[in-house]
Amino acid sequence: MEIRTAEGGGNTAQQIKGAIKMYKVIGNTYNVKDFLKDAGFKWDAEFKAWIGNEEAKAELEKGRNSVYYGRKMQNLLHKFNIQAVDI
Repeated sequence: MEIRTAEGGGNTAQQIKGAIKMYKVIGNTYNVKDFLKDAGFKWDAEFKAWIGNEEAKAELEKGRNSVYYGRKMQNLLHKFNIQAVDI
């Protein structure tokens, strides 16, 4: 990925590292895979985890804290971990 500066030049990978936050969801996710897809996460076979950006993480956190999904879904959404991924 290359990000252009105002001068039109590109940034090196080291300069943009940390500019884009990605997150992986690990743990018992089978029962909530459809929720993760809807939130914006995608399955990554290399990591064996669901990978998403900050928007997907925010949507997931909203689901974890929402009464809309009911207690059963909230319990399922708390059975895994979210970790930042270095890109």
